[in-house]
Amino acid sequence: MSGDTAGISASVIAGNLRRNAKPLIITEICFKLISFAILSPLLNGLFRLFLALSGRKVIADTDIAVFFLHPVGWVTALVMGGILLAVQALEQSALVTVLVAESQGPPPKISAVFRFLWMRATGLVYLTTRIVARILILSIPFLIAGGGLYLLLLTDHDINYYLAEKPPRFWLAVALIGVDLIVMSVVSIQQVVSWTFAVQVYLFENQNVDAALEESKRRVHDHRKVIYLMMAKWVGISFSLTFLLTFLAVLISRWILPDITSPIWKIATVASLVLVMLVSVSFINNLIITLSFAAVLSHLYLDTEHAPLSLPAEEELSEGNWPRLTRFRIIAGFTIATLLACLFCVQGLQSVDRDVNVLVTAHRGASGDAPENTLASVRLAIEKG
Repeated sequence: MSGDTAGISASVIAGNLRRNAKPLIITEICFKLISFAILSPLLNGLFRLFLALSGRKVIADTDIAVFFLHPVGWVTALVMGGILLAVQALEQSALVTVLVAESQGPPPKISAVFRFLWMRATGLVYLTTRIVARILILSIPFLIAGGGLYLLLLTDHDINYYLAEKPPRFWLAVALIGVDLIVMSVVSIQQVVSWTFAVQVYLFENQNVDAALEESKRRVHDHRKVIYLMMAKWVGISFSLTFLLTFLAVLISRWILPDITSPIWKIATVASLVLVMLVSVSFINNLIITLSFAAVLSHLYLDTEHAPLSLPAEEELSEGNWPRLTRFRIIAGFTIATLLACLFCVQGLQSVDRDVNVLVTAHRGASGDAPENTLASVRLAIEKG
């Protein structure tokens, strides 16, 4: 890695993004549609799986926790995590492909980028699933330790008692579980950073998944400090941008929202405009963060030693059994997938029981004789009538 890598400035990143703004923005929007089309049916299916396994019409937080402590839940977490990460990896792969290809010559057409990724999609999904599996395996000891601390320190009373009263045992549990989670995060981040170049090596250097993971570890080991510095800069700038845009959006919202005594049509109109503004700000913020991350990854990758690059070409997939992904087929596929995802969402909402048959009760128990918001307190209150 060259000596000036750590000095890559925001202006260099901005200039690279500006030169490739059109293909990058189109690619990002396409993958937002892909994410919606894929994740909406999956989340709907996961919700139905929860209900089927619980045997009830509604589920609580504890039901979800118990589900993910079961082997079926482990498999579900692995599959869902792999798919989520695969979608993100495909998105970043497309953006990095545009930036890397532009650095070697004229920027490729969007259709060529999608055909390039289409040929490698199966391997990318397998690679990301491997990463999720390794992170889950790495996290298991820490999660077991955290669960053990919770059972040991916070189960004598209902959790609401600890949240309300905050006894010394509560703070001890918070401190110990916090340390456990921090250590788990540090170990996991170190492992994830070691795979910084795995996707690029797999995509551009014709390596298999195992070789890509090992080669990424080797390159990161030689340049770990520079990578951490670049990632820290990106995190700091992204956090600052998010905070600034959110602060400005909230400030403007409070300024333009009418008084509660205003006519209902005025409140509804202004509230709709505020919602559109907040969604737009969120999208722009996410777009800048995602594109800048891809730019950082491409700079880091290109500045390391690497094999000759295999980049997307217009003749890709011109022969063989793979379908040719023309612009029309891509747009048609997005449209059909989005419509199907919407149908899944509507069907899931229609399956929810909307009858008003819920009995609401509220009682803190015999709080004068036992800790409030605990089973012991409630049972004592029942005994006393």
